[in-house]
Amino acid sequence: MSNLVEIVRQDIIVQETGRIDVITVGTQGPPGVNGMPGAPGGAGFEAIAETSLGGHRAVVFGASGKLVYANCSDIAHLHRVAGITINAGDAGNPVSVVRGAEVMEPSWNWNIDLPVYLADNGLLTQTPPTAPDAAFSVVVGFPTSATSLFVTIREPIILT
Repeated sequence: MSNLVEIVRQDIIVQETGRIDVITVGTQGPPGVNGMPGAPGGAGFEAIAETSLGGHRAVVFGASGKLVYANCSDIAHLHRVAGITINAGDAGNPVSVVRGAEVMEPSWNWNIDLPVYLADNGLLTQTPPTAPDAAFSVVVGFPTSATSLFVTIREPIILT
């Protein structure tokens, strides 16, 4: 089998000839090992914990660039809530965080008519934070059932 290619450039013609022989048709290799399931639509990520963190708590990236609990009483956390942890992790280990996806936890007992707010130490509450104890209020999600929360971090409101 012969292959002829012509390239025309400003009155110059270059001709190249070559031979291509197909020896065998390739086949699909075996599938690799599946990784951990992630949140739907890329709504989650993993980051390293600065200290031991519990699951189902709100977190921010601390000064070290690692995850720490978010606090509504710390004005520095105002626009930094990264999401909700979906697993616990020790300091120096990765923790999965969700932002923009549904999370289920059997121990929750949400009122589906009320939003969920950030409290201190990453805790979640349906009682709106108030000054002077809280520096800001932020909705972190909306219950879809008593044991499910759709995480969606809203714009914070400064209280002090």
